[in-house]
Amino acid sequence: MAQSRIYMDYASTTPVNPLVADAIVQSLKTVHLMATKEKSERLNRAKSNLLKFIGAESGDIIYTANGTMANNIVFSEAIKGDKKQIVTSSVEHPSINQMLDRLAKEGYEVIKLPCDEKGLVDLSVLEKAVTNKTGLISIMMANNEIGTIQPIKEIGAIARALGVFFHVDAIQALGKLPIDVDAMQVDAMSFSAHKVFGPKGIGALYVREGIWKDMPEALYDNLPYVIGFDKALEALNHFERDAEKMRFLKQRLIEGMVNEVGSIKAIGPLENGHPGIVTFCFDPFDADSLMIQYDWKGVAVSAGSACSSGAVSASHVLAAIGLSPEHAKKCLRFSLSALTTAEEVERVIQISKEIVK
Repeated sequence: MAQSRIYMDYASTTPVNPLVADAIVQSLKTVHLMATKEKSERLNRAKSNLLKFIGAESGDIIYTANGTMANNIVFSEAIKGDKKQIVTSSVEHPSINQMLDRLAKEGYEVIKLPCDEKGLVDLSVLEKAVTNKTGLISIMMANNEIGTIQPIKEIGAIARALGVFFHVDAIQALGKLPIDVDAMQVDAMSFSAHKVFGPKGIGALYVREGIWKDMPEALYDNLPYVIGFDKALEALNHFERDAEKMRFLKQRLIEGMVNEVGSIKAIGPLENGHPGIVTFCFDPFDADSLMIQYDWKGVAVSAGSACSSGAVSASHVLAAIGLSPEHAKKCLRFSLSALTTAEEVERVIQISKEIVK
């Protein structure tokens, strides 16, 4: 009997939880019958549940079509006026970088803070970078390629003390790491449902109460998907326990890949990073050809490089932590979830031995 495929690309997307799918389907069948007041109450209940999940005593939730839209709202709303400097890191998600590139062409000053070999920003460098022209600090909570967890609480304290709007991309953090936006002194935070076993096609933006005089109008009116996102959050009630399991399996994967397979080096924070994300450098093997071999053997992973116009370019994240373009193109990302099993990890280690021989 053929063995089932092994999915180790949960940082890209997650399968929809069957309970979530059922909730969406049931809503699709009945949403047209709901009175306007009932729809409003259901929407507000979903917002309240998300606020509670992220530790917000108050605030607002803006639902969007995806996480990128949530990020874009912040950049369009938070930097109005004469404060045209933005402070961010050199390891942000492409959706942030694309927006920054556009704003730079429009005359905004974009400061991308350097990171150490683990992808961490230096707090003293960040504080020195902020001036009276700074309108926004935007830092990713958990990196999507190497799993670095930034010191969000400390950055929040700096931003609040200096009176600068602070945005956090928490798309990879939701449901894997504890989030308390009040304690972290965050002004806005972005999320995406399909990273937490919810549907693709819905994101959310938390905005601190009173931070914007004029809140953006609701841009998303897909109540069944809002209900699906809400159901996905409900299913994460044991996420801290699940994160411990992921952390244990990730450490076993690192141990097996580095010590048993050979010719492999783990990149980024190995102990204090995201519980389910790890990137390996397969020197001297090419990541694209390796990814194809893993695919042939039934394992889904992601390349540490991306294709653009047919040309392979090295990851900006790996470059930021000191890898040469040559080494960056030899990296693969493996990402686990609560669905990952110990048997799958052992099979991946064995398959890696067969590939790297």
